[in-house]
Amino acid sequence: MTVWFYILIHFTLISAAVLCGVFMAFSDFIMRGFGNATPVAGAEAMQQLNITVYRSVFMVLFFATAVASLILIATGALHAFDGRGLVVAAGLIYLLFGFGVTAAFNVPLNTTLDQLGIGTDAAGAYFQETYLSRWTAWNWVRTVGCGMTAVLLLIALPVLGRTGQVPT
Repeated sequence: MTVWFYILIHFTLISAAVLCGVFMAFSDFIMRGFGNATPVAGAEAMQQLNITVYRSVFMVLFFATAVASLILIATGALHAFDGRGLVVAAGLIYLLFGFGVTAAFNVPLNTTLDQLGIGTDAAGAYFQETYLSRWTAWNWVRTVGCGMTAVLLLIALPVLGRTGQVPT
């Protein structure tokens, strides 16, 4: 395995694990905390978070992991090496369940909430009646997807190291 491919696998494994932890924190206690606030306060807290997340290290990691996953998938598709099924599966799982679910479900829910205005009763009602349960459910899917990505790459590392094959 080339040094760069080895580094890419480690980066993807670590970043997927970090993203899993962030997503888990939201599903496990942050969203419940927002839900325990008044509906308007919970909605406003999430709206403010949505504003700040776009200028955060989280976004760099989130998109870099998608790019790394694409490279892992392409490498596995173009080169035969032991463990490539694990590497390709890890990349696909992140793209589908980490990145894809975000784009298809969580971001549209965020957009709808944000369009209702900060601090409005309409935002509070939407947050309490629709947003909180749906966003959290989809966030659990992202959590599990990122966790599975990390685990598959962790399993793949000894296989790749044992064979010494180099995808070129």
